[in-house]
Amino acid sequence: MQLLKRVAGIAIVLVVVTVALVLVSASSPASTSTPWPTLKASATPDPADIAAIKTLVDNYFDITGEAAGTFDLSQFPTLFIDDPAIALDNNQTTFVTGIGARVTGFLSYELAFFTDWKQGAEKLEKLQAQLKAEKRAITADDIKSISGPFGSPPSRRQEPMHKTRLVFNSFTIDGSRAIVEYDSPSILQKMFLIKVKDGWRIAGLQNLQEHV
Repeated sequence: MQLLKRVAGIAIVLVVVTVALVLVSASSPASTSTPWPTLKASATPDPADIAAIKTLVDNYFDITGEAAGTFDLSQFPTLFIDDPAIALDNNQTTFVTGIGARVTGFLSYELAFFTDWKQGAEKLEKLQAQLKAEKRAITADDIKSISGPFGSPPSRRQEPMHKTRLVFNSFTIDGSRAIVEYDSPSILQKMFLIKVKDGWRIAGLQNLQEHV
């Protein structure tokens, strides 16, 4: 169940949905967490920063959508950053506690989440191959044997996903920190961003409202 909640946080705007745990989850609530630092918006935001932030958000969906099938996490450091000032939300904290991961921020959270997903998917693939070789149907004991710490069966890897068009509602840019809010047909979300020497990085993500 926790996997379902978190997946909605990273890619609920993706169109292709094949199983309940994929990148859209009807059960995921709005994120709750320690409030992010308050930012004071620049009077005249730099258009270059706005363009770079839009590109980052687009890349986020493209790269994580691809990683849902390949589990190639090599580009994650170009998207995410660990910042101790930006707390994980309650769903994210529950997830990392449940799997026993050591997380220091959003980059390490994303790496832990996808690594756990990969391990579960590989268990499922191994079981499927075993069932095929033995020419038998799956049983409750089979499912239990590969279920994770939250008691739910693992999620399978996904085909490359394609996102819908995003609508950017607001950009609050305060020097090297920013908050961007964007909407899709499925969910309203916001990201906390940090600007480093080679561009912007995502330090936090929250779900604000699902569109039923």
